[in-house]
Amino acid sequence: MEIWQKLSEKFFRTIISEKLPQTIIFFGPSSQSAKDDFVYHIAKLLVAPSRDLADNKFRELCETQSYSDFIVISKGSTGSIKIEDIHSLDDILCFSPFESKNRIIYIREASAMTAQAQNALLKKIEEPPARIYFFLCTSKKNSL
Repeated sequence: MEIWQKLSEKFFRTIISEKLPQTIIFFGPSSQSAKDDFVYHIAKLLVAPSRDLADNKFRELCETQSYSDFIVISKGSTGSIKIEDIHSLDDILCFSPFESKNRIIYIREASAMTAQAQNALLKKIEEPPARIYFFLCTSKKNSL
């Protein structure tokens, strides 16, 4: 757990200095649950919710897609993330965050994206809108 704490502190300092890149890939052998925990922790620091939310409440809202400034894209019933899933972000990206300082687009298991979805995402992250951050998680970085 110590490594997660050190990494969290490093991210916190980077967020405070406003030097955090708008696209970050988290990869490694850790479980998806451990990656999710870290992403939710960092996301809460980054979005700076306008209402007071406990960490567990923030995570619950994000996981149930009930927090408008944290969007999760996961592989569907086909086992992949399709181009349509990436195109569904178009309406979201054209608006400023609703109730937060920033908005997070979290792509779980990013290696499940089809080649077409990866190309569509690349176009979006090449010139990301202000105050939008993309977090991609994978255990296979070479698949992106």
